[in-house]
Amino acid sequence: MDDELAALQAELAAVQKSSGQDQLRHLNERHAVDLVLKLRKLGRLRVFPTLTGKEFLTPERLREEVSANIRERGGRVRLVELSATLNVDLVVVEEAARVVVADSGDQLRFSTPGEVVSEAYLDRLCREVDEVLQATGSTTIGSIATDYDLPVEIVRETLASRLGTILRAELHLSTLFTSAHVQTMLAELRGTLAGVTRPTALGPLVQEIGLTLQGSELDNQVMSLGVPGSIRGGQFWPEAFVKTQRQAVDAHFSTNGVFPLSLGKKMLLTKGQLAYVRESFPDAVLLDGCIVSQGVVDAFTGAVQDCINFRSFLDPRNVLPDDLTEADRSMLLDKTNLAERSATKRKKKTAKAVVLGPFIISCAFMEDLQDRTRQIATQAGREAAAQLQRSSEQFTIVSAAASSGARASSRDQALHSNLRKAMSPSTLRGLLFSQSDDDAADKRLGEVHSNGELSETLAIELREEFSTAFTSAFQAGCEGGTRLGVVLDGVMAERLEGIELLFPGMFDDLQLFSAGLAKLSSEAADTSAACEAAPRAVRAITAALAKFHELPLLGLLTERESLRR
Repeated sequence: MDDELAALQAELAAVQKSSGQDQLRHLNERHAVDLVLKLRKLGRLRVFPTLTGKEFLTPERLREEVSANIRERGGRVRLVELSATLNVDLVVVEEAARVVVADSGDQLRFSTPGEVVSEAYLDRLCREVDEVLQATGSTTIGSIATDYDLPVEIVRETLASRLGTILRAELHLSTLFTSAHVQTMLAELRGTLAGVTRPTALGPLVQEIGLTLQGSELDNQVMSLGVPGSIRGGQFWPEAFVKTQRQAVDAHFSTNGVFPLSLGKKMLLTKGQLAYVRESFPDAVLLDGCIVSQGVVDAFTGAVQDCINFRSFLDPRNVLPDDLTEADRSMLLDKTNLAERSATKRKKKTAKAVVLGPFIISCAFMEDLQDRTRQIATQAGREAAAQLQRSSEQFTIVSAAASSGARASSRDQALHSNLRKAMSPSTLRGLLFSQSDDDAADKRLGEVHSNGELSETLAIELREEFSTAFTSAFQAGCEGGTRLGVVLDGVMAERLEGIELLFPGMFDDLQLFSAGLAKLSSEAADTSAACEAAPRAVRAITAALAKFHELPLLGLLTERESLRR
């Protein structure tokens, strides 16, 4: 095509230089442009017009111009600037640049879709970075990308491919270090780790120093420093701390026989505390909130067994270390398999003791207390029933017609009243645990009575037993009183009949004496001026009348009305 174009150019030049009649064949600029455009449209000529439309470039010439501009600009050019320089449309320049990069043999590349850089430019960039790096000791890929206005990934790839050649440095994550700078930071890290006295997180430490190591690379580097210690979960544990920790745990456990888990957390034993303690004490036992020695378990089991053998009670808080919580004591008791948690519903056939609140009570002692409770409640119920009977005999207010319902209501009220009084915490404790002469030999009752918490706990447990026995004895006593009330009904009916016979005569006498007293009072008023003793006589007679007639009649009337109700 170039030869053909050259021939056409020569022919056109000859026509343009001709004179005379041939001048009519001369082409002006407009005609020439139209001709080229026509040929381009017909596909006879492949050229690219400039933005002015008066000049045309062949693809080969355009690529040469692109390559030349890249070299002239130091190996880096933006296609927008190149389009303005060549005065060619940006789309045409981009297409030509893609061809030039593809034909460059990896010597050119697109840093961005709108920019071309050469490997020579990138080599020069790395040499500049190396100069700065040797002076400062470290720099980051981000700062290099910002300084040179290049994508981070292009910078990372460029630097990584030139490490050990142009770049005399080490790349850790996104930071470049010189070997000397790395050794300086490692020496600083070694000194810091040698001075720590407790577990220290490595991440913040190396970050403060300036190292960017992470994960296994950091662990390996730290262990290569030769500082005595180990790495656990991203922390450096000094060997001195580990030894001190072991000594403290062993000393506490051997002295107290117990190691609280909360103390373990304070001593940085966050996981596997039982396994840690068992390294020195293989028989250690894990409870809810602590670890105890087998000696503590055996001593507690022996105390519970003594409680059972001597038919007594036990407060575990008096025989176990103070560090044990209620949940710990409960778990420890379960391990003995000697006690259960219900005094009324026995489930474990092997259990010989029960748990009431914080106390352990032998089953035998509990049965003794239940027998004593039933005896005391029975006696109290009988006494209450007898008192109710005496009250009924003193105030005979029940008629034969309504005696049954009234007696039942009165009996229920008396039962509830007596139960409320007897079953109040203080009264019930006094009834059940106060020692009489017969109980003097039983020291257990005295010990229970002197222990307010224990006596209250037992009283609450025995309330139902007391209530049942008291109610049964009271009702039995009242049934005997009911039979006496039936006998009394006949007596009261006979008495009512006698009152009805006496009342009319006594009432007539009262009216007669009242009329005489009224007449005497009138006459005394007329003679009061002559005889000062007359009013005194009237008053004396009035008092005698009230004493011997009015009051007996009023009492009889009241008794009659009561019997009628």
